[in-house]
Amino acid sequence: MPSSVKDRPTTDHEYVFLLAKTAEYFYDIDAIRQPHVTFTEKSKMKGGRNHFGKVNGTPEEGKNGGNANLHDGRWDQAFHPLGRNRRTVWEIPLSKFRDAHFAVFPEKLAELCVLAGSPQNGVVLDPFLGSGTTAVVAQRLGRKYIGIDSNPAYCAIANDRLHQPTLL
Repeated sequence: MPSSVKDRPTTDHEYVFLLAKTAEYFYDIDAIRQPHVTFTEKSKMKGGRNHFGKVNGTPEEGKNGGNANLHDGRWDQAFHPLGRNRRTVWEIPLSKFRDAHFAVFPEKLAELCVLAGSPQNGVVLDPFLGSGTTAVVAQRLGRKYIGIDSNPAYCAIANDRLHQPTLL
């Protein structure tokens, strides 16, 4: 639930746990990579954008020239071609569901977890099914799902959502 405190900072995050039954588990790092920002306008690295794509275009050739702690490779070749590893903080806008479940989370959040934590045709478990967001996303992404909820009304809402015709 959102925090309405007035005497300290408002909690602005929630934790996401990707759980597995065994020490050896599936994790698809490539499925949830993010675009590189180092050489874009979104970069917080001052001057870093001017090095991209230039032979010998690294900070080692500039004001840090001769520093033994720096490499002499091209920075634009040091990045994974599919993007950077996803960070631990994800900014995902809130979403709503009209059928009155108070804690519906965004499909984008469920999508990242399903893509990262299950293979195609794998099984996704949501032990707190609620309105069925995780199951809807799992179904859309070609996964099987098991949903559990102690509230029969929420199970009915989820069941209705799962049997809606999908628009392509």
